[in-house]
Amino acid sequence: SEIQLVTQIFSLVFSVIILLVFADPLPITGSADWLKFLMVGICGGIGVLCLVTSYRLVEPGQIAPFEYLGIPISFILGYIFFSEAPFDQLIPGVFLIIGAGLIIVWRERH
Repeated sequence: SEIQLVTQIFSLVFSVIILLVFADPLPITGSADWLKFLMVGICGGIGVLCLVTSYRLVEPGQIAPFEYLGIPISFILGYIFFSEAPFDQLIPGVFLIIGAGLIIVWRERH
């Protein structure tokens, strides 16, 4: 829809502006790096489109708690790809957020 297209265009424009103003030069050494950047963009765009579509199909109160799943998923991907392991900061927050989300879902169904 038009809202999704406008959201994607603004995200692209502002991301490029921020990249040009604040970022160091990217160490792109070949076509494999360009392919990785392209895949990150495509996956991110698909994720945003799925999120916007889900908010259109279901009541926002039912979906909002699941946005917090991005935190543990980011942790898992950071651990796999970058060997990051901030367990002591992450685990308590993740349990609180996931627990609260599950309580909300349970309450909505009963």
